[in-house]
Amino acid sequence: MSRKTDGVDFYLSAVNERFSVLTSAITKLYSAIAENNPDNQEKLAQITLSDAKHLNEILPQASRPSWLNALIGTLQNCLRAKKGTPNRFLPILELLLNNKKTIYDYKWVLDEEDAFLFDCDSIFERYKAESNLEQLLEQIIALLEKIMESGEIDSITIMNSLERVISTLKKNKSGSAFSLQTAWNFFKHFFASYLKKYLSDIPVLGDILTALVETIEHTDTELQGIQNKVNAELKTISENEIKNFEAKPFIGYNSEGRLDDNSQTSFSQKA
Repeated sequence: MSRKTDGVDFYLSAVNERFSVLTSAITKLYSAIAENNPDNQEKLAQITLSDAKHLNEILPQASRPSWLNALIGTLQNCLRAKKGTPNRFLPILELLLNNKKTIYDYKWVLDEEDAFLFDCDSIFERYKAESNLEQLLEQIIALLEKIMESGEIDSITIMNSLERVISTLKKNKSGSAFSLQTAWNFFKHFFASYLKKYLSDIPVLGDILTALVETIEHTDTELQGIQNKVNAELKTISENEIKNFEAKPFIGYNSEGRLDDNSQTSFSQKA
């Protein structure tokens, strides 16, 4: 069996494992909604959404079925609705009633290239959603806006730069891992090279500067923590794949150029 075929087998195994977890969650959520059990509906909807995203993030864009996208979107809309809203989770029930057979009978067919594609942005987004990163960025934006509105900035260059930085952070704080990191690096360079020194000469803005420095440090820590979690998950995926490809010694040759009798010509099979 080739390494690539082994990779497809491993990848399909991972997809089917996450699919199994998702269908189990869907079954529990369906029962809670059908039985009008409000105590469990919120919790099970959150779990189902997490499991759906967990599956979605390892699928290439072209291999994501329409029902999975619809499920994620409907769950997000229902969870955003105010608690206590009548029939809050009815759209999910209708979606499952209309697509139950399609979902439970779905067969995953993936080509060899899919086995080596992982959506890093989705993994990043999942860990970002569990963190305080976006709230910290919003705090930084609010502090920068206070500086602009203070009336203490007499430099047109600084004002224009602040406006540009604020717009950049607002636009990218909910963006991809790359766009967010790029925007953050741009802001930190501006702050360290220009803004911090400028503000340190304006005593009336001292409290805002102190708060800004502390929030930047917290944001750096939070962002690094997310990146560490993403790296750890990708490392786990990679290590599992390598274990799956682990081979016995391949064809070997002795000093005379002849085949070594002790060499093996086949890769080890998956357990």
